[in-house]
Amino acid sequence: MTDEQKPAPPLAETIAATAQAMPAQGGRLKRAVDEVAMLVTILGERSQSASAMLIAAACDEQLRERLLDKMVGINREMKDALFKNYGPLSGFKAKIDICFALGLIEREHWKKLDVVRSIRNKFAHNSTQTHFTDDAIIDKLKTVLPEGEELGNPEDFYAKIAQSVEAYNREKLGNMPEAEVQH
Repeated sequence: MTDEQKPAPPLAETIAATAQAMPAQGGRLKRAVDEVAMLVTILGERSQSASAMLIAAACDEQLRERLLDKMVGINREMKDALFKNYGPLSGFKAKIDICFALGLIEREHWKKLDVVRSIRNKFAHNSTQTHFTDDAIIDKLKTVLPEGEELGNPEDFYAKIAQSVEAYNREKLGNMPEAEVQH
């Protein structure tokens, strides 16, 4: 079976449908959601560590876009100073925490994003091969598992965490006044 013949994972189809349902004025956030859909589509051919890092990068980008949507009149120089290199918002954790502090995400999503970040770090900074089935990864995932729900496939659940955050961002985007949506 060639790469073109491989069916998209169901999660990718769900995210793609979500992106299509977003309002046209979604701007950068809609593009970030589109990117998540594309990344999840290609994850079936990637390693678990690539999966963890790509999903975390997409979440990081969504948070960046949420923050930029709240910043009025920011120029490229200031944006670079905040988000690049060693800027105060260059790190994923900083974006998670400031989005929560500003009320852009709720505690539930703050916790989920911190799990995504923590798992990404385990994959990125571990000198040994890391898998979604490792006890440490499963324990982290279980901290955000809804009560009474079974974990199932840990890699799929990790992706579903990102999907739930994306859905939350889409809902909040739809509830924002037009002036706040367009930067």
